[in-house]
Amino acid sequence: TDRKKAEEVIRHLAYNDQLTGLPNRIYFREKLSESLVVAKKNNGKIGLVKLNVDRFHYINDSLSYEIGDYVLSVVARRLKKVLPPKNIAARLSGDEFAVILAQQEDVENAEAVVMTIQEAIQKPIEINGQQYIVTTSAGIAYYPVHASETSELSTKAEKALLEEKEQGGSGYQIYEPGTVQKSL
Repeated sequence: TDRKKAEEVIRHLAYNDQLTGLPNRIYFREKLSESLVVAKKNNGKIGLVKLNVDRFHYINDSLSYEIGDYVLSVVARRLKKVLPPKNIAARLSGDEFAVILAQQEDVENAEAVVMTIQEAIQKPIEINGQQYIVTTSAGIAYYPVHASETSELSTKAEKALLEEKEQGGSGYQIYEPGTVQKSL
């Protein structure tokens, strides 16, 4: 019915990023909380990946905000294309994305997913007849190894991301208590 369709449209607008079509921050937080509840109940593991487009401000400043929006939409499409089923990707804000890697059996599997995501994103993008390569930096934290609550897990993934960016970017870091270990 018309009312049901209108409610679906409102829900879609409330939970999805209009530019990329990915879930937004609100939806992502809900799903992260749900994933933690399931992992705790089943004695499972999950990974949280925070991902930023490297030097994104350069794209906006030198090419235009419209080109920046196009790049973000390409990044989102590539991210969705390579993300294994049952995992959730979202655009949190600006050039910030996040991924819940559900039901992780081991750290190496999560690292492989992150490397696949980064490889897919850095394939050339054609803009106005020129090829551009966009790279990303990522930070990873795991439940239950690094944190047992949503906000703590998010903070630790963010710390690992910031450490990767300080090291020059284009790779990923895994959060380690007391220090952040360089990977890749």
